[in-house]
Amino acid sequence: MWKWSGPLVYKSGESPLCRVTMHVPPNTPQGIGLRFSIIFQGVEKIEVNSMYDCSDIRSILPAFRKPPQHALFGPEGVEDVPKFRAMVHYMERQQMVFMMPIHFDDNIIGYTVFFPYSLGLRLLGTPPPSGYSEPGTLVVAILPYALSQEQIKLVPRIPKIQLHSTSQQGPRTRTLVKYPRLHHRATKILGFPDVLRKFLSDPVHVRTFSIWPDPDSRMSAIKDRQSLETRLLLNILEFGQRSASSKSDVRVAFIHIGSLQQIHKFPEFAERRTKTFLQFYTYGTHYDVPPDMWAVKEIYPCGGIITFTPAAMHRDPVKVRQLIIQVGRHPLWECYILPASLGLLAQIECGTDDPLLRLERKQLMMEGILQSIEDGEVALMQAPPEKPIVTQQKDERAIWASQYVSFFPPTKKQALQAGIMAFVQNPGLGRSKDMIEKVIVKDLSMMQRHPAFMTSYRRFVVINLEAEGSRCGEYHEGFEWTSASKFDFRDDFYPKQTIGMH
Repeated sequence: MWKWSGPLVYKSGESPLCRVTMHVPPNTPQGIGLRFSIIFQGVEKIEVNSMYDCSDIRSILPAFRKPPQHALFGPEGVEDVPKFRAMVHYMERQQMVFMMPIHFDDNIIGYTVFFPYSLGLRLLGTPPPSGYSEPGTLVVAILPYALSQEQIKLVPRIPKIQLHSTSQQGPRTRTLVKYPRLHHRATKILGFPDVLRKFLSDPVHVRTFSIWPDPDSRMSAIKDRQSLETRLLLNILEFGQRSASSKSDVRVAFIHIGSLQQIHKFPEFAERRTKTFLQFYTYGTHYDVPPDMWAVKEIYPCGGIITFTPAAMHRDPVKVRQLIIQVGRHPLWECYILPASLGLLAQIECGTDDPLLRLERKQLMMEGILQSIEDGEVALMQAPPEKPIVTQQKDERAIWASQYVSFFPPTKKQALQAGIMAFVQNPGLGRSKDMIEKVIVKDLSMMQRHPAFMTSYRRFVVINLEAEGSRCGEYHEGFEWTSASKFDFRDDFYPKQTIGMH
């Protein structure tokens, strides 16, 4: 039986992530063609340079022959299992694969593709043999090119075509809409997309809009003044006789990019984000916002981000963990726990006792939450810092990246240590319930203003105790506040009767 073992390296890093082994199980069907024993001669390590979406690889499969052989790829020793399983879990959840070129006589004659067994049918069209279905492992398939190197050399190259202008023009097939010069200028200055203009100009459906202007135009001293960018936007919208509205059934809401700091003051903002028919767009420019976010761009499209209060995790840990599992399986939702929330949770449970000692003795009720962090089901993090301040000696973004950007989640002990440290750095957390709520609101506010989250997620939810939620209200500070049992994804991904259940 053929077998190979060696280090697994991520993006040509100096130190390997773990050691891995690859072998072909006995009594499994094999095709005719290349063999692992041939193509892995002289291979000293497995390099993961890039991850690819499964559907992207599926689209280029016609360039390859059917896999002549499969192999099983897994960790070599017990100490390699946690890191390898974390990678497998990531690939399964994100439906990702990675590839390595097959070199022969200084030519690339194909690729080996590494993928979870559950993706085999979608990737290759046929599932791998059942003997390769082992939890915590990957399947490796050889994909030889359909054409040999000699055949590729014989393929004629398409000559370059020279395009020449011609004075001959055919008859016009449609009437061009004539816009005023100011309308064209406004469209160009604001970067107003043509797709959105056509959407709002639909003669059949009346689509109302509202505008949340820039903060300067809302100041009392210049209350009646509209900024240039707002006037340009109104020129575009009113040209098509579109209707402005302040009602809750408005179809499109335009928010000036400079108003993101006060986004939670937008009338019924959290309630409006729960309505799927309402679309949000930013417009304009502002010195507080990166230039790549200027122009008219859609924000808060779908899905959402969830975080948890210490009270909810302490009083209802089972339902909280069930919700974490459901969020992890949902393609449009993510969840995270603030280190300060985790530290306060440890203080609530342990009091004056040492949480780390109780963790070693298996006497910690919050161990289930820590296990979810270690399994990568929920992130332990805080929002990325906003724009850098030039007077600061340290780059806060670089510090944040060094703390939270990692290929592997922290262990239970590492997560608990990070929570304790965050709690110690915020001595007021243990004295007032309102303090942790203020910390959560501040962090979630920064997150919903960050371009990476603002352009990918819609709803931002705080899971609290049911009694505490009634004190804050269902909508508070621009966010949804609810309990784990009452939370609703508001889509059809999960049947309604399974919400809050596993």
